[in-house]
Amino acid sequence: HEAHLPAEHHPPQAYARFSCAYGDEEGPAGPRPTPRQGPQAPDPVTRAGGARDPTGQPTAVNRSHRFLPQHRLHSGADFDRLYRQGRRAGDNFFSINALVNSEGCARLGMSVSYRSVGKAVRRNYIRRLIREVFRHALASLPPVDYVVTSRPGARHAPGADLTRSLERLLVEVTRKAQPPEAA
Repeated sequence: HEAHLPAEHHPPQAYARFSCAYGDEEGPAGPRPTPRQGPQAPDPVTRAGGARDPTGQPTAVNRSHRFLPQHRLHSGADFDRLYRQGRRAGDNFFSINALVNSEGCARLGMSVSYRSVGKAVRRNYIRRLIREVFRHALASLPPVDYVVTSRPGARHAPGADLTRSLERLLVEVTRKAQPPEAA
């Protein structure tokens, strides 16, 4: 049984957002330091091209090793062609299909599925790792198209194991995809 509660109306208060006339009383007392003026050192977290050497010093980004749009496979037809006609190498972590192209440079496609490696954070990590290994190997790769497909073993594997696997498989599948030398 509910008791009767009278509806009391309180008069509106000016600036009801603030608990008192001066705002937040728990804030810092006294004058605050002025913001820094002039040029400042770049923030290593937000700095573009934040590559660093093992000592933590900024390193120059080698522009010749960039992963550009012409190094990517864009169409489903390219993926289908590689799956049908390409040479394959694989292990517990990845399967790589490769086929010589007429584009003049190596190109990469990736298939990293939820089913094989799980949630988006892990899928994105593996995609970044694949791109990084490919980017570092790009200068030494012939004009071959590659499709890297993740396998369930990559789900919990450490990054160093995945990197070694990709490097080994790239060498192996590139050798298989090259036409035999005329003797």
